[in-house]
Amino acid sequence: MLQWTETLDGPRSLVTGQTIALVTIEDPGFIEIRGQRSDRSLSKAIRALTGSPPPSEPWSSTGNDHLRLIWRGPDRWWLLLPRIEATKVAADFTMTCGKKAVIAELTGAVAALRLVGASAPEVLARLCPLDLTAVAPLQARATTLNDIPVTLLREAAGVVSWLVLVPRSFAFDVAQDLAWAVKTTAPLDLFGKREPPPV
Repeated sequence: MLQWTETLDGPRSLVTGQTIALVTIEDPGFIEIRGQRSDRSLSKAIRALTGSPPPSEPWSSTGNDHLRLIWRGPDRWWLLLPRIEATKVAADFTMTCGKKAVIAELTGAVAALRLVGASAPEVLARLCPLDLTAVAPLQARATTLNDIPVTLLREAAGVVSWLVLVPRSFAFDVAQDLAWAVKTTAPLDLFGKREPPPV
């Protein structure tokens, strides 16, 4: 699970349920990186920051408790980190890689929500057309929630936890939709065994 610093260490709770909680993370740092994975300067800079080479498998991620790098396409990654560090990290990448990589700091353009609890997959299933049951920890997916484009990251933690990344202009709508899905009275165990209907 990502650990945030400064104002990011106290996510604001939006809604809680018996086995679920939805919180918003106040303005995470966000950097998009584009460049050849085979480029030594880029690979070295990423390894120095995350402790691992750039992810190469589709939708995989790497990082530590402080930040996370998500595969977004061939030679394209998203870096999530504490906002207070984003400007310096982006500048360091630009200085190290020069014209061999495109570094764009997009902090403020992306909002982050966290859905935590055993019933998180079922809550997401109410809004998301994608089957998330096959998504392993530290894997991401691009999908939609009520037709709004989002990126979902399944976090590695002791409890089931999903990070929802959404364009800031749609953050309020997605937060409302998720809050509704958490609070609805319908059974959350959508994937559990059910008795066959009477014939």
